[in-house]
Amino acid sequence: MNLFDQDAIFPSSAFDLLSPIRYPLMQDVVCEIKKAFAASISPEKIEGATAAYLLRDCKKKPLAIFKAQGYLHECTAHLLDYKAFAGVPPTVVTSLHHPILGGLALGGEVIGSCQLFYKGRSLNPADVQNLKTAKSIRRIALLDMRLLNSDRHSGNILVHKDALIPVDHHLTLPPQFFGCSFGWSHWPGAHTSFSAEEKNYITHLDAEKERQFLLEKIGLPISCGNLHFIALQILKAAMDQDLNAHQLSFFYRLSPDILPTRTLAPLPKNLPIIRDLFKVMNYLSEDAFWSSQKHHTIAIKDCIAHFAATWKSVRDPYQRAISNLLPSIPK
Repeated sequence: MNLFDQDAIFPSSAFDLLSPIRYPLMQDVVCEIKKAFAASISPEKIEGATAAYLLRDCKKKPLAIFKAQGYLHECTAHLLDYKAFAGVPPTVVTSLHHPILGGLALGGEVIGSCQLFYKGRSLNPADVQNLKTAKSIRRIALLDMRLLNSDRHSGNILVHKDALIPVDHHLTLPPQFFGCSFGWSHWPGAHTSFSAEEKNYITHLDAEKERQFLLEKIGLPISCGNLHFIALQILKAAMDQDLNAHQLSFFYRLSPDILPTRTLAPLPKNLPIIRDLFKVMNYLSEDAFWSSQKHHTIAIKDCIAHFAATWKSVRDPYQRAISNLLPSIPK
């Protein structure tokens, strides 16, 4: 079956949007990778990763990471990271032919995501304690909360020069939501306030346009788009309440038993509204979503406002210690 011809599976517009043809740099990268295959330079399986391969050029220089699973989500995360705000590396959909590669076979070829390789090292505890990384942490946090990323931890954030680079986005934009536990939730950078630029970035995103984009252009299920709408509306409402990423992360944890008791303010009584909204989004049809969209938005704003007021009334020693650092943290 030629997946490029199956509009019922993925619209052709998705492949047009994600094709290397739209990105000259990535078009050159894919071309060099194919030359390397012809020169008997094989893909290298990345240890500890599922169906992920390091691809090199003819001089054996690392060029890209290829993934045959979750590739559409990997590429969509790059598309939604407008102007590389969070630093997601350029990622495209391509098809490659090599016996080592696995995944969706397409006439002897394999479809997957091809992501530009960044030479960096793994994140370590010292990095997250360094106040210079606060800006990168906040922006990665905004991306993860927008995309409902259920797989964010220090192992998929790279340190590249002076920036943090988020990778591995195959578990974003889920069709059902069971909660997220973000690895950055308790890092010092997550306790810093969002800058005016970051607030403006989120405020000007259009939740409904992004939802339609995911459904019509990318071809994701309705529930994926609905959940994304709710996640973005939470962030937009939070920008008016001056909540930080650490505080916001608790809206994405659906199991109250896993909430920490030492730093968390008493949960507002209407927090279950958010949990219910996430769960309902899994099942709403397009018509049902439209008819209740305004109600969802109002409920989210009310809940965020209540939560912010409750949180600000609690000042335990840990929160005071973090607050004392804030003046020295770069925005």
